[in-house]
Amino acid sequence: QLIVVVELPEGTHLDTTDEVSAALERHLLAREDVESVAAFIGRGTPRFYYNLPAIPNSPHIAQLLVNARHVDDIAAIGQSAERFAERFPSARVVANALEQGPPTIAPIELRVFADDLDTLHETSEALRRALRDVAGTRTVRSDIGDGAPTLRIDADDAALTRRGVPRQALAS
Repeated sequence: QLIVVVELPEGTHLDTTDEVSAALERHLLAREDVESVAAFIGRGTPRFYYNLPAIPNSPHIAQLLVNARHVDDIAAIGQSAERFAERFPSARVVANALEQGPPTIAPIELRVFADDLDTLHETSEALRRALRDVAGTRTVRSDIGDGAPTLRIDADDAALTRRGVPRQALAS
């Protein structure tokens, strides 16, 4: 068995995730070495295996559980899934065989720290570019998302009082 994770940009509609996943599922089922595929759109697979990392429910994520006819076929199936996914440039597709051992998101993980988001994004992108040039690497990715926009208001209570605005009015 292997798990194929399909991740589209944050904010992608569930229908789009379903379309991309369905195309990948059809591609996999057309292979003679694939016995079956179960797709989980907008969420991860049920936790049926002890070391699968939890995937949050989100409309831009899908997981496909692929049953190979033979264990020797798993690597070729995973490579085929990742190559097929190149047809969808905004999709990030990673196929991994179910294996023993502690759960891993990636065999090699780098953590980048910075005092501001611009530096964090620039440094992260520079590392991704450098790693993509290393022979034998595949699926170089970052988990820095755009996130949800936020607005923070630092209220000046003295100024609010001078203008006769109650602090509660800021929340409405």
